[in-house]
Amino acid sequence: MAGEDQQRWQQRQQQQLGLHGNTGTSAEAAGTSVQEQQQRRLILLHAQIRIEMKKYFMQYLDTHGPGMEAYVCTSVVQLLCRTVKLAWFDADAPRGIVDECKALMERGSPGHYLLALKVLTMLVSEINTATPGRTLTAHRKIAVSFRDLSLLSVFKVALVALRQLLDNRAEPRLKEQGLTLALACLSFDFVGTCLDDSAEDMSTIQVPSSWRGLIEDPSTLQLFLDYYAASGPPPSKLALECLVRLASVRRSLFSSDVERSKFLNRLVNGCRDILRAQSGLAEHHDNYHEFCRLLGRLKTNYQLSELVSVDNYTEWIQLVAQLTIDSLNSWQWAKDSVYYLLGLWSSLNSWQWAKDSVYYLLGLWSRLVSSMPYLKGDSPSLLEANVPKITQAYITSRLESVRLVLVGGSSLDDMLDAEDQLSEQLESLPYLVRFQYDKSSQFVCSLIDPLVVNYKQATTMTGLDAAAKQQLAVLEGQLAWMVSIVGSVIRGRLSSSSSSAESQESIDGDLAARVFGLLSLMDTGVHQGRYQENSRQRLDMAVLGFFQNFRKVYIGEQVMQSSTVYSKLGERLGLADHQAVLTLMLLLLLLLLPGDAEQQRVMQSSNVYSKLGERLGLADHQAVLTLMLLLLLLLLQVMQSSTVYSKLRERLGLADHQAVLTLMLLLLLLLQVMQSSNVYSKLGERLGLADHQAVLTLMLLLLLLLPGDAEQQRVMQSSNVYSKLGERLGLADHQAVLTLMLQKIATNLKVYGSSEGLVHLTLTLFQDLATGYMSGKLLLKLEAVHFMLGHHTSAYYSFLDAPPNSRNRTCYYNTLARLLFMEDAPSRFKGFMAPLQSAFGEIAARSSNCSSPAQLRQSAPQLAVVGLFRDLRGIAAATATRRTYSLLFDWMYPAHFRAVLCCLEAFADTPAVTTPLLKFVSEFVFNKSQRLTFDSSSPNGILLFREVSKVLVCYGQHVLNVQQVSDPYNDKYKGIWICLQALSRAMSGNYVNFGVFELYGDAALSDALGVALRMALSIPLADIMSYKKVAKAYFSLIEVLCHNHTGTVACQDSVTFGFILSSLDQGLKSLDVSISSACASAVDNLASFYFRNVVREPESGRPAPGSAEMQEHLRQQPALLPEILRSLFEIILFEENSNQWSLSRPMLSLILINEAVYLQLRQQIIVAQPPDKQPHLAACLDKLMTDVGSNLEPKNRDKFTQNLTIVRHEYRSKT
Repeated sequence: MAGEDQQRWQQRQQQQLGLHGNTGTSAEAAGTSVQEQQQRRLILLHAQIRIEMKKYFMQYLDTHGPGMEAYVCTSVVQLLCRTVKLAWFDADAPRGIVDECKALMERGSPGHYLLALKVLTMLVSEINTATPGRTLTAHRKIAVSFRDLSLLSVFKVALVALRQLLDNRAEPRLKEQGLTLALACLSFDFVGTCLDDSAEDMSTIQVPSSWRGLIEDPSTLQLFLDYYAASGPPPSKLALECLVRLASVRRSLFSSDVERSKFLNRLVNGCRDILRAQSGLAEHHDNYHEFCRLLGRLKTNYQLSELVSVDNYTEWIQLVAQLTIDSLNSWQWAKDSVYYLLGLWSSLNSWQWAKDSVYYLLGLWSRLVSSMPYLKGDSPSLLEANVPKITQAYITSRLESVRLVLVGGSSLDDMLDAEDQLSEQLESLPYLVRFQYDKSSQFVCSLIDPLVVNYKQATTMTGLDAAAKQQLAVLEGQLAWMVSIVGSVIRGRLSSSSSSAESQESIDGDLAARVFGLLSLMDTGVHQGRYQENSRQRLDMAVLGFFQNFRKVYIGEQVMQSSTVYSKLGERLGLADHQAVLTLMLLLLLLLLPGDAEQQRVMQSSNVYSKLGERLGLADHQAVLTLMLLLLLLLLQVMQSSTVYSKLRERLGLADHQAVLTLMLLLLLLLQVMQSSNVYSKLGERLGLADHQAVLTLMLLLLLLLPGDAEQQRVMQSSNVYSKLGERLGLADHQAVLTLMLQKIATNLKVYGSSEGLVHLTLTLFQDLATGYMSGKLLLKLEAVHFMLGHHTSAYYSFLDAPPNSRNRTCYYNTLARLLFMEDAPSRFKGFMAPLQSAFGEIAARSSNCSSPAQLRQSAPQLAVVGLFRDLRGIAAATATRRTYSLLFDWMYPAHFRAVLCCLEAFADTPAVTTPLLKFVSEFVFNKSQRLTFDSSSPNGILLFREVSKVLVCYGQHVLNVQQVSDPYNDKYKGIWICLQALSRAMSGNYVNFGVFELYGDAALSDALGVALRMALSIPLADIMSYKKVAKAYFSLIEVLCHNHTGTVACQDSVTFGFILSSLDQGLKSLDVSISSACASAVDNLASFYFRNVVREPESGRPAPGSAEMQEHLRQQPALLPEILRSLFEIILFEENSNQWSLSRPMLSLILINEAVYLQLRQQIIVAQPPDKQPHLAACLDKLMTDVGSNLEPKNRDKFTQNLTIVRHEYRSKT
């Protein structure tokens, strides 16, 4: 840059940024203006200009920096660092900023010294953070280069500065800035894992090997220990944070295990010294928090065997234990720090302090306990004596917390109210309890038994005063904790690696029996009147959580893993469960399947067919094919036999005819290679399976190991858990336990109508029980379930009448319908639907007596209408097969669709009604799992679409007249997107021949499309893109229309057509992959339609309907398609995207529509780039159309996509 030009540039920058003045306001404007207005310009500036900008800002800071306000200085420093980052590869000059900062530090001025540290700190942070407008690849290239060239030098500068400042007793702000710089270097994302420095569970830090000398140098670690000892917060906290990072460095960094052991020794001894002196821990919460993190990192990054080998381990662990005990007695701070401390012990009595962090603490401690089986040598770990103490401390502190909150008048929240935190705390507890299960379980029983006795005694209490109610609330809270703890411990059975499985099952049974015994007391006496109390509701929530955990372990599919059969298989062959057995079978089949060459060789081998002829009468391949056809015909006869498939599914996991066909084909392919010596020689060498008889024998033996219903029931009943439950409570098997669970579920649904949260948890448990294949079949055998299927209305379950539970109705009826549809019983379905039949009949009767929708609205209860459609939606969602859907369809149509329209007309302006109604319609027309499969002669598909069209038109006529609303989404957009979703599902379900409508003059299709497009156009494009659900529904519909009804889209008026294409352009830029992919597919269909019918002569000789209209639209708005092509090029070339293939598909058709426009667009894209990048981009784009023809054949498309991928890779590799 010439001197005169440079001077003018500097003056212009000063005028824009206010840097010509020295006021705080003008300087603040400098940083804000550049960051907000010129951030993107920096990327596009010429390289030389960026270099000059960096030089100018550095000079300005040197001159004015020490005297500037701190916040102003920070803003300008950030601008300098971002400029350096963007100019990193422009020349060598920007990389000299580290040396320039060293020169500033040598000026002798504290202001310049602080400024240099600030610049380096901000530089590390800036390069470690992705820049908006730049790709992640470009960011990582700069970060990696900085890491390799400069980061170590910056860290050395930080260490030198810290030593100087410590010796000179400098100002605290200088020490703090130096420690901040060191922490920034140690927190750098060395390998591109996007590490969150604030994350508690920090990963191992991948420090480069060039740092080895500094990390192994004892003075480095000691420097931060010295800073902690000599300073208070915030410098002492920063020193501890640096120690946490150093404790996290990767194992392979050290030159040898000896050096790593020395490093660990220094670290542990440093922690020991801090614990000895107790300096800064009791006085400062931040120090305590970071020190606990440091202790936690010691366990996370080092094995227990390494820790016990450390010098002074015994003293260190005792000091940590003492710190834990002190923390247990402290009720002040532990809120944020217990997580780290339980990496070794626990601060659990300090529950007020620990409630936000105890999950992490338990997680670390569970890893410590889990490593005990791998501990070798004679060095004592001292864990055996302390783990039970920690477990006891946790449990007793939870119980005491209840009393403190309810009796002590504490202002702190009860941890039982924080469901997420509670589940996090209990996630790792099983590892601690099961470490010495006998001792820990005895302690648990010693606590829960007196509580149950007291709870039983309270049953007979009458006339409770305030003190008695408070004591009963404490008792309920403590029982809630114990029930939650027992449930979490039982869930730990799934992850337990203990060899004493039977003994642990017995203990599980003892603990579970106490909870099941509690159930008989909860709904008797005085406890029946406490359903509205928070403490009682917490107890019921804890019971539901216990049921979930018990179900996962001892009811249904999971219980098979506890079978003795699988224990033996696991010991000898590693086949720990039935899934492993099935996997082995499939692997054997796949191993025996031949390739093409092998198949041809076998087919020509007479020996194969001679053997088949001798054994099976299959003398040639024709005989084999004949057998296959006979088997297929036989299979077709039983495809609809639910009994056949239920048995096949029980024994072999073959749930339908597709699974049977797959197995048959695999077996027939197996017959083709029975005499292949190569295959059997390998099997003989590896597995001792010398011929096909051995293989088939093994497969049959494996099949025998797969359990049917009887076997699964036998395994469940043989569990020691049920033995204990039978001894104590008479619950001898899973059916008795399920009956007890169902009774509790029914009770909750009756008495907790006002507690939406508890009803939701109850229904979730019910749904989980019904969803499991085995547990669902077991439920069907219970009288309680049959009673619910016959008596499911609000007369029996009061929660249905509570408005807050309106959403829960869908889950309730979905679960009941799942159970109902497990058996083929049409008569039972009719009885189940009788209450809904009555509800529809009442609506029809009211409608016939009303002369207008307004009168029906006044006479029909809104809550009943809402409940009806929520119930129907749940039932419709449960129809997963053709059989079950047909039952619902035949019941619904034509009898009740008229009532649906009447309700919609009456409540069209009430979103509380229209939303569940429309969602039911959307679910009813959704062809999931091909459930909407009508006979070829059936008109049901067409009739169903006509009803959908009526619903859309009815709702659209109202919503299109809505103008100003206070809540656009709930009052307008939500109903529209559900309508668009319903239409999209109906048009993509493949059960309607849409040509029939035009052929017979039926306006259902045109009416539905017209009102849907008008509703879509009534939403501003900005709002469509702002609301994710609206965008997904809209673009899904547009994709379906452009694929199957392209002519209809083309025949729209110019405004509508332009809106559609403009919205597709915006959708392509969406960060949601599903939206951008749908838009790309829609654009491809439109462009292909135009190319085949306008650009090229149609194959049929006459253009398709809509081609002339589309040609006219593009004549009036010629920039529509080129703008879309421009957007696609910019996205593919300059941005990160995970759906490149989808985005590339429409580009060829857009190019072929008008190649002259493409050439102009290509030149515009090149010119828009910085001058230094233009030749490279042009050279890359020259390869785009290589070997690509002017057609849209699949091979030609694939070639274009391949070229585009190469162009993108080559361009981005050098930018």
